[in-house]
Amino acid sequence: MSPRAWRPAIRLARRDLARHPVRAGLTFLLVMLPVMVAAALAVTVHNGRSTPETFATEQMGDADALVRVSPWTKVKAEPATYGAAIPFGGKQRVRRDPATVQLDELLPRGSQMQPGPVSGSLALATGGSAFAQSIPDEALADSMARVVTGREPRTAGEVLVGHGAAKVLDLLGPGGRPTEDAALELADGTRVAVVGTVATDGPYLRILGRPGLPLQQDLDDNAGPAFLVSLPELSTPQTKALVRRLAADGVAMQARDAILHPERWGQGGSGPDAESVAAGALAILVGLVEVVLVVGAAFAVAGRRQLRDLGLIAANGGVGKDVRRLMLAQGLVLGVTASVVGAAAGTALGLAGGRWAERRFDLVLHTSEVPWPAVVAVTVLGSLTAVVAALVPAWSLGRVTPVQALSGRFPLRLRAVRPHRGSFVLAGIGLLVLVAGGYLTSRWFAPRGSENPIGPFVSGLGLLLLLAGVVWATPHLVQVAAAAGRALPLSGRYAFRAAGRHHFRTAAAATALMFTVAVAVLTGFVVSEAAKGSTSGDPDVHALSVDGSARNASAEAVRATIEDTLGPVSFAGSQVLGTTSSLLTIRTRNASNEVRQIDRASLETVPGPLTDEQLAAFDRGALLVTPDAYLPTRLDEVRIGLETRGTKPLATVPVVRVPAPRVPDWSNIGAAFVSPATAQRLGTEPSYASYVALARRTITDADLQRLNAYGISSWSNDPERQKVERFQYAGVLGAGLLSLLVVGIAVALASAEGRDEAATLSAVGAGPARRRGIGAMHGLFLGLAGLALGVAVGLPGALAFVQLNGEAGVDVPWGSFLGTLAAVALLSPVAGWLVTPSRLPLTRRTT
Repeated sequence: MSPRAWRPAIRLARRDLARHPVRAGLTFLLVMLPVMVAAALAVTVHNGRSTPETFATEQMGDADALVRVSPWTKVKAEPATYGAAIPFGGKQRVRRDPATVQLDELLPRGSQMQPGPVSGSLALATGGSAFAQSIPDEALADSMARVVTGREPRTAGEVLVGHGAAKVLDLLGPGGRPTEDAALELADGTRVAVVGTVATDGPYLRILGRPGLPLQQDLDDNAGPAFLVSLPELSTPQTKALVRRLAADGVAMQARDAILHPERWGQGGSGPDAESVAAGALAILVGLVEVVLVVGAAFAVAGRRQLRDLGLIAANGGVGKDVRRLMLAQGLVLGVTASVVGAAAGTALGLAGGRWAERRFDLVLHTSEVPWPAVVAVTVLGSLTAVVAALVPAWSLGRVTPVQALSGRFPLRLRAVRPHRGSFVLAGIGLLVLVAGGYLTSRWFAPRGSENPIGPFVSGLGLLLLLAGVVWATPHLVQVAAAAGRALPLSGRYAFRAAGRHHFRTAAAATALMFTVAVAVLTGFVVSEAAKGSTSGDPDVHALSVDGSARNASAEAVRATIEDTLGPVSFAGSQVLGTTSSLLTIRTRNASNEVRQIDRASLETVPGPLTDEQLAAFDRGALLVTPDAYLPTRLDEVRIGLETRGTKPLATVPVVRVPAPRVPDWSNIGAAFVSPATAQRLGTEPSYASYVALARRTITDADLQRLNAYGISSWSNDPERQKVERFQYAGVLGAGLLSLLVVGIAVALASAEGRDEAATLSAVGAGPARRRGIGAMHGLFLGLAGLALGVAVGLPGALAFVQLNGEAGVDVPWGSFLGTLAAVALLSPVAGWLVTPSRLPLTRRTT
């Protein structure tokens, strides 16, 4: 087809869109918003994902290699990816002074060499330490640290601190930037100014500075000075040869090429994650289907509103293909314009929102780049989606005769839709296949099962068949549901009747909502199961575990420090028993747990309520054991003694079994306990202690970093659980926003198409409140229909796929599930009420 044939169509499309700004604006939003969201997500995911490129930048900045000069004359060249200096043994193990090595003479001609980073720990005056890194102020190292707020350090007396830790250490002002007097006091009494923050997660405090920072380097016998090297253009074989040549001179080299392309170095490459690809493809498919359905309805309404213009084209010699070309041109103009604007807005939102999220939620973004291939792909998909959405309306309008078009009468058939028996058969078969796939998955993915992938595949096939059957039956189901409106008041009767008359338009909106609800339900179940796998314990219990790093601090001091960070806590602790060279353990064949000392106050917190008989036995010298001790149930008493071979047991003590503790990570406290008096009678002394604190609020990574600054090494499930919960309730938020968008656009289009009916209602006395009530009931109908269909599809699919966890039973995520239902049910009538116009222009009925 000649491009010239499209020029008049595009000009007419632009003119018609300009003449109807409201209708064009609604369709523009329908295309633009999904593209904007997709572009923002693409930017955020790209910048938040740790890739080989971001890892290489964190390790060596913009350099091509990180080189370490070892104290050995020769090292092994195998671990090229890690750059470790591993010496040979025997006669080849010869030590030398690294300062005598002329590194520039060993590198290829044209190489540039600069001092590399130095890592270690930094002792703080608060009693703790931080992971610190000294980054040289050189060109190759500029990109090694991303500043979230503030500026880069310029001298050895200035540092960057993790953003979350800076907040809880009161180093930031109201704007999130370090205050003028923000500083950290080191153990030697010196103070370093905090001039900026960096994004970091995990429990460890991170500090970045310039050379001269008083680091305590974690050097071993194989370590040496590091250098950043910019190499001339080398192929992979040439780089490998350089690694071997440097290793022969006692220099280890970490090549950037080995990080970016590990498969070339025999390290194995990690291809695209199949689960991530499948999830992304599913999200894109759902988005495209929703846009096509709703935008297609918008183009259908637009075509009916411009029937006379299309009739003039037909009366002047135009044929069906000319009419179709005009509608497709409208889709092309709207699609390209909306997609370009949406992609630009989404890219800007992703970059600005990512920086804001780093400051607000302590998220870690590894870079601030725009993934142009992904943004371009989203833009092209958005444009094509708009064109595809215009295909069906264009085909229908191309079949309208000139007489019908000039009279403004669209041949709309209002007859009832007959139920297609095949749709219900297909949905039933899909449900049965889905149940069978779920059963097979639960059997094959049970503990010690074969994990055969056929089960999930059968479940996926059943879900597709169920989805196809429900979509096929939706127009008939809409008419059946609309009949229920006869028992409602006037607004409900009128709205439900209009929805049933225009069942295909209503079915398109209901199907779009069905996809939204089904995906939200699936997301809630899947993320809930992922949370069970990544965290443990009751989500309402905020537990902090402290290891034995605080061995020189009393339990009272540890608790005071924790409460200064987290507020009031319930506290429990135990101490390892033994001598300077051996620990006290249970001396049985099937159990070798260490025996710990615990007091009565801790017993009330960790194992749970004990009976008076159990406490009395504990005071008399009994050994309390939890299920994690794996002690055979037939044993009523056990021998305990030092773990050193050849030593005799110290005593035989009775066993008292207690229930499992109520808190996560309770095994940190131990599994077998004796009282302090019993420990003293056995002649053992307590050594380092472990603690568990139960807080009344959520524990964050920033809290863990602050405790680390005060010498308390701790961990908690809360930070990981927070990330999972945010993602879980993102489905609820997305369902609510999409219901506002889909229902609002659908009701607005129905109002535009039914302007004559609205004028008639107004003429017979129906005021703005009545008309808006009809719009709200129309929105409620769409919301309830989408909810019912979405739950019918999403709930069986979720129950089938959660069997992948291999556990008996299913934990329903009631929060996200009921939240999705409430969000759609409540926001749908609100959207219908908001978009219904309260004032109507004068009009003349044509039908």
